Amino acid sequence: MNCKTLFCLCAALLTICSCDSGSEKEPIPTKLPGVEFIQSEEVSDSPLTLAFSWMPVDYADNYKYSLYEFVEDYSSQTGTDGSEKLVTEGITEICGKMFTASDNLQLYSGTKYILKVVAMSATGGPEASDPSEANVVTGSGPFTMTISNLTYRSAEFKVVPSDNSMLYQCATIDLAKYDSYSSDREFIETYDFGYYKHIVDVWSIPMPWYEYMKSQSEKKTKTYSSRSLSPNSEYIFYAYRTDYTGDDKDPISVSGFTKKIFTTPDWAPVSSCTFNVGIKSQTLVEGGSEVNVTVNVKPSDQNERYSVFFIPAGSFDASRPFNTVSNLIRNYELLGGITSWDTSGYSWKGEKDLGSASLAMSDQAHVAQGAEYYVAVFGISDSGCITTEISATRFTANAK
Repeated sequence: MNCKTLFCLCAALLTICSCDSGSEKEPIPTKLPGVEFIQSEEVSDSPLTLAFSWMPVDYADNYKYSLYEFVEDYSSQTGTDGSEKLVTEGITEICGKMFTASDNLQLYSGTKYILKVVAMSATGGPEASDPSEANVVTGSGPFTMTISNLTYRSAEFKVVPSDNSMLYQCATIDLAKYDSYSSDREFIETYDFGYYKHIVDVWSIPMPWYEYMKSQSEKKTKTYSSRSLSPNSEYIFYAYRTDYTGDDKDPISVSGFTKKIFTTPDWAPVSSCTFNVGIKSQTLVEGGSEVNVTVNVKPSDQNERYSVFFIPAGSFDASRPFNTVSNLIRNYELLGGITSWDTSGYSWKGEKDLGSASLAMSDQAHVAQGAEYYVAVFGISDSGCITTEISATRFTANAK
């Protein structure tokens, strides 16, 4: 059904809703019945337009509508869980409503929308109806985007363009950063364009910022992962098409902004394994100020893979060890290029004697003589997720 057809239908329904046909009505009910939808569809993809219409309800004077976006829970095992985010709401006297994407109304491809409608009467009339709802899933548009293997700190992202010849940009950022802009256009022109302008300026790249942006654009399918997410936090995964005009005043035309919003799960231990940790020996390292502290680690589960960090007491919050250990895991991944903790050389199984000197990845990580430290032991997955409660033992390093 096209927009013109919808307009005619709504006009007809308005006539029905507004006029008394003269036929005898049923006795006035104490509560209005729910509306019966006769249309719920995407009627245009440029701009994206949703259309809904419903049969009139006797004794209803107007209809309260609420449009929601269904936000998927990408950590769900079923793939059907999620939450509803209000997009817009209002009251109408006619039996239909159209929603067209604009700077003031953000609608997106590949997204499920839910319209809830309540029939209402004038003061003194029947009680308002229970909400009735209808769903529309918009087409995939220029991109098919998927999020998989979501954990409290990591996820895998995939963008498949409908046209392998198109250039596009894609990224994942904090949702709050995106929400700080009033429209998608403002976000792209200020945040994304601003990023490339800044890089060209700081690094003195010998080309206009938009040429550099073009050189960094994606083409064909793009797959990437992130391990820098935070627990129980909202993010946006987005992509948009870029066409380069060659006009210095207006060099880039963007279109097809597509997004997925997701929330990382909170952290919780997935294993009940515990660790018995003891300081076995301390040896002064010859020719320096370092102490090699050897600890004995006995896990309650011999199959649990674990890691060990030596952390200065001043940098460790014993009441919230998760934050400190999570940051160190990320630092080890960045400094050591770790992509697999199982094969990194920094994780073990079974009872082990482990020395601090062999575990330090940087000079700052060595144990200094006479200083206060914690030795933190925790289960770790191949992707760097903390799988157990963190065992933290405080000690003082030997002095000369």
